[in-house]
Amino acid sequence: RTAHAELNVRAQLAQMLSAVRFVQQEIETTWADARMVPRQSDHAAVRAQPGAGLIADLDVNPVTGRVRVALGPLVPELAGRTILLAPSRDAHERVQWLCIPVDIPQRYLPKECRG
Repeated sequence: RTAHAELNVRAQLAQMLSAVRFVQQEIETTWADARMVPRQSDHAAVRAQPGAGLIADLDVNPVTGRVRVALGPLVPELAGRTILLAPSRDAHERVQWLCIPVDIPQRYLPKECRG
């Protein structure tokens, strides 16, 4: 693959993560208000965002708040792969998100998932 093609995949993955931000914000708000994880997330809001076409499945763990995003066939390099977005709380009880690329090669990861 060329550097340009890898950059394009990275940009599409970053756009998908931006689409999922609606779910993350809902989890943060519900945690701040009720100290719990929302039972259901508004996936319709996610589906309306640019980048949502990469998502084959999105699942929120009702206990941990982890968001599992399974990627579909839109970008062949990412088809069938998974990203986990795991919330944690800092010393001030603010939610911080850790991006865990389960099986995505490093070269395709946007900056928020490198670490």
